[in-house]
Amino acid sequence: MAGQAIPQVASRPRRRWVAAGLSLMLVVELVVLWFLGGSQWAGRVGSAATYRAGVSWQSWWGSWRDPHIGARDLRCQATNTSGKRVAIPPRGDRPVALVVSSGCSSCTMGSLRRWARFAQGHKDLDVWAIALLDSQGSLQRRQAKFPAGLKWARASLADLRALNLRFVPRVYVFDSTGRLIWLQRQAFEHDEALPMSVAEAALGKGEKAKR
Repeated sequence: MAGQAIPQVASRPRRRWVAAGLSLMLVVELVVLWFLGGSQWAGRVGSAATYRAGVSWQSWWGSWRDPHIGARDLRCQATNTSGKRVAIPPRGDRPVALVVSSGCSSCTMGSLRRWARFAQGHKDLDVWAIALLDSQGSLQRRQAKFPAGLKWARASLADLRALNLRFVPRVYVFDSTGRLIWLQRQAFEHDEALPMSVAEAALGKGEKAKR
């Protein structure tokens, strides 16, 4: 009959192909992000939100290699301020928190200052600052900026391979026997909340951690 609309039967397969193409493009972008590295890719597109989404994807993708809670003898090493190689986590009679960092950015230094204050307020917990630095001199210069609280050592990525250091700073907590009891899961966890999580995991304390 005149004026009757013709059913658009052929449009459905076309929509399926368009959806499949868009999905493929998203997968390709994520793969490119993985190989180029989040910071470089983010610099090119100039989008902080996209960068955070990419890092979250990388974090999820790499999390399967994280050490399991309860793991012992992860066989990591570092060099302390005396130039001696030590096991990581260091053995002792108290729980140990490892704060692994790199570089000297204002963000890194601010985080370390908070951990130094936390260590001063929690004498029943050893807080180690493990820096990804090449030289003993660099370690000593960094230590000089934090006169109390933290214990210091330096390491390479190879030294800490068992920790699956997929972002920095990253925090790990061990009991006095060297058993992993907590680790930071996400790169963008709020810095203000991390000390409380560490205190609760290491000492069973529910009070607000000092910052």
